[in-house]
Amino acid sequence: MTDGLFKFPRYRSAAEEPFLPQHEKDDEDNNKSPSAGPRLTRGRVFLIALAISSIVWLLLIFQPTSTSTSASNKTDPDSITSVEPTLLDYGEGNQKCTWKLPADLGGLLQPHVYGEMCRAARRASDAAAGHGRHVHHGYYWLDKHFLSPQVEDAVTLTGVCERSLTYMLDSSDQGLGRMLLGLWSAYGLAVSENRTFFVDDSRWAWGKYSTYFLPPKPACRSPPPNLVVPCPNQVPHLLVAHSTTTFTFGHAFTDFFEDGGKMRVQRQHKIFALARAGYESLFRLRLAGADEEAVEVRKKQLEGENGNGQILAVQIRRGDGKDKAFEWRETGHVPTSHYAHLVSTALASAVGNTTVLLTSDSADVYSLQEFGTYTPAQTSAPGYSRIPGGWNRVSFQALSANMTDAVVDLAREYFRDVKIVGETAGKVFCGGNGNTCRVLAVVMGWRKAVEEEGWVNVDDGRGWFGVDW
Repeated sequence: MTDGLFKFPRYRSAAEEPFLPQHEKDDEDNNKSPSAGPRLTRGRVFLIALAISSIVWLLLIFQPTSTSTSASNKTDPDSITSVEPTLLDYGEGNQKCTWKLPADLGGLLQPHVYGEMCRAARRASDAAAGHGRHVHHGYYWLDKHFLSPQVEDAVTLTGVCERSLTYMLDSSDQGLGRMLLGLWSAYGLAVSENRTFFVDDSRWAWGKYSTYFLPPKPACRSPPPNLVVPCPNQVPHLLVAHSTTTFTFGHAFTDFFEDGGKMRVQRQHKIFALARAGYESLFRLRLAGADEEAVEVRKKQLEGENGNGQILAVQIRRGDGKDKAFEWRETGHVPTSHYAHLVSTALASAVGNTTVLLTSDSADVYSLQEFGTYTPAQTSAPGYSRIPGGWNRVSFQALSANMTDAVVDLAREYFRDVKIVGETAGKVFCGGNGNTCRVLAVVMGWRKAVEEEGWVNVDDGRGWFGVDW
């Protein structure tokens, strides 16, 4: 470790590897006659037994201290600020590269380091291939110049999954909508690639994953941290985080999973299905018990009030998120009057009793006059734990400075809103460039959201798309 840069030893070729020392038998000891040793007496047997007993007790007493010392001796992942691939030279111009992280790595690295690793992997692959520029390949192209990382002690792999995908909840991306879309898409990708799915929340600004959801229960153990790497996609144990989005869900991913034989949003069917698989496994009936009960009670209440009528929903984001259409360039947001106009048009053609649900990241939206007849998705929603003016990083950082209850309340209320609106509304009006809007489409399902046009992008009219990259 020098100046915060982790240096990795270069692999040696077979020609450079010295022979291991040979140990000779002690012929003199082996030739001793058994009768030459001292004769055991009852006293000596007693002393030997006492000594063995004392050693056992000492081991039992000092075992916790030994374990603690061993844990403290692990390499601190935060001390590693840069990682470069290790080049292996097999002679005659035959080069390969691999990742070699410390065997005693105490956890996953910082998210930004994984992003840099993917960029470094591209450079190393190009260098090993003998050209200086990056060549675009298909998503499942196998890099013959890359060797998957290995462990020296095979015992450490006992019970470890053969293939896995670990999704890192990354604090550099604090938006919950983006987190859900990334989490669900990564789960769907893991299933499609026959990988066991793990969630890492060690660096998540919102706290513990288990605070909000029931964690997955894999049938095998997660791999040691030194085997979990972000690139290339062919590695047995893949890591996905916000910092690696471009490499996991970027151009090559879109080219592979889009349906080239379809037009517009229909091309997104397979990508939508990946996210939907994640929603069904990680979100449906997976919220914390109290939240799940509150959601079901609210859904039954809405269905009872509405009878056989239709439920519409409006989701309005403010805060840091900006809408994209050119006509909203001055304010950065779709005006509330535009939402109200679209809903009024839908109500004019509706049959029977119709309820309009309202959800927003801003407490101020609930008191606007044009939404006076709308029903909050949750009865406690107006100003309960939402940030006035909309969700923004500055306000969130102030709340999360000491991981206050307000942070947990904000997240739990958000997840309940998504579940209530997505599972009850037949039509949802929202800004499609916002992650929460696209998450709601996933909860609604492909048939309702896309085929029946129940998902309405009030921003630029663009069809549904997956993770931003």
